[in-house]
Amino acid sequence: MKAQRIWLFLMHLFSHSCHQKVERSFFVHGYQCPVCARCCGVYLGYAIGIFMWVCSITLPLYIYGGFLLLMLADWGLQAAEIRPSTNCRRLLTGTLCGIAFLGLFRACIMTVL
Repeated sequence: MKAQRIWLFLMHLFSHSCHQKVERSFFVHGYQCPVCARCCGVYLGYAIGIFMWVCSITLPLYIYGGFLLLMLADWGLQAAEIRPSTNCRRLLTGTLCGIAFLGLFRACIMTVL
């Protein structure tokens, strides 16, 4: 029963930042992840981006822009009902977006400093 309470708490906590659609979420041991596949990717990308920052790994700005465009394209094609996305693709494009966000944030910080 404790796992159920933790899951409900996490679902409530992340409900303010994610739509949590069942068909766009991963499941672990029968429990829906508290964020959708794309948000999982974004959070994973943030973690990778922080690791890259700590290790002084940078990419050219156009690469970060390309990462953002890939997510926008995936989202746009799905929204326009041209091509449905998959959870794996959402995870991948979300991860790239998270990396790009941290990379661009770092570039802005370094420019100011």
